[in-house]
Amino acid sequence: MDRHLDRYDIIGGGIAGLTTALSLAKHGLASTVHEQAASFDEVGAGIQLSPNAMRVLSELGLQEALEGTAVAPKRIVLHDGRTSGVLAQLPLGGAAGTRYSAPYVVIHRADLQSTLVEACEADRNITVERGSHRPKDVNAPCVLAADGVHSVWREAVRGPSKARYTGHVAWRTTHPVTSPEPQPITRVWFGPQAHLVDYPIRSGRERNLVAIARRASPPADDYSVSSDLLSAFRAWHPALLARLAEQESWTPWPLNGVDPDAAWVTNKVALIGDAAHAMLPFLAQGGAMAIEDAWVLATKLAMHADHTEAFRAYEAARKPRVRRVWKEAAKNGRIYHMNGPLALARNLALKLQPGSALLARYDWVYDWVPPAAPSASNAISSSAP
Repeated sequence: MDRHLDRYDIIGGGIAGLTTALSLAKHGLASTVHEQAASFDEVGAGIQLSPNAMRVLSELGLQEALEGTAVAPKRIVLHDGRTSGVLAQLPLGGAAGTRYSAPYVVIHRADLQSTLVEACEADRNITVERGSHRPKDVNAPCVLAADGVHSVWREAVRGPSKARYTGHVAWRTTHPVTSPEPQPITRVWFGPQAHLVDYPIRSGRERNLVAIARRASPPADDYSVSSDLLSAFRAWHPALLARLAEQESWTPWPLNGVDPDAAWVTNKVALIGDAAHAMLPFLAQGGAMAIEDAWVLATKLAMHADHTEAFRAYEAARKPRVRRVWKEAAKNGRIYHMNGPLALARNLALKLQPGSALLARYDWVYDWVPPAAPSASNAISSSAP
């Protein structure tokens, strides 16, 4: 038994890796985060932090810092992409805070990452190494691999294994707004083989747009916004199409998936977040699942004297929930992108249900509570469940 290593090696300085380091430190365990990039320049745009994720971040003492730039939308408004008409409204804001005893916020990924980095660098149990390309060493005693959807460590757990292109591309951009909304709102438009998400970030000073469309293959490097993005939305309401066309900078992100049913751990390696189970963003839970992973893995490492036992306990605890979320996200994609009679039936069903009932469908996602940190008396127990 290792009775805990002196320091755990975490591969990857993204949301998953940094949250893992902070979660370990919360349990009194030291770690080194190896980030290949020389600086933390988070790519992408916005991320939604639902109550299940915010509970972990609150346990880590980060909620107040995040609220400085995050936005808590008052509601989610669902629209039909062809007509732009409202289909349903889901209550968030105070209603979500009361229902789940935790907020639902949206934030720029860079703001989330900078908060995580600052917290890591202020913690004496955490060493952050930028520009650290730690070679893959299958003989290493223990590695926590949070190196993303294209993980180089996944092969050490599963054998030859590459992320699979899902047939969807997410086009992302942000743009400034002159005056923040008095009541911030997240909006989602559904259309044939495509949908659009729009929400405020950076205290409402910017808006995050994500246009997701089915595509047989990822766009080429010399893509054209007019032919590659706008063509997927050509049948949409003219005002929406015009809004997409007026954005000056779109970044395409081919959406790749990683099978959550395959192995997550060996005796030496544990995969975290997208490295283990990259999922479609149609439930806005990819980041949340990584944050949950980080806390649960740290808890298991604190509870078990041998990290191999902790790894097995972590996989057993996480896999059923992540598998369900993964499948629900894929199911939502099929619903969002319906066409013809199926889309009409979807729209009618949404209009007939109260928004609170639509939100309640995801209570099983948002109600998740981080397992308590073990007390000093039982922190190292090889028989812990």
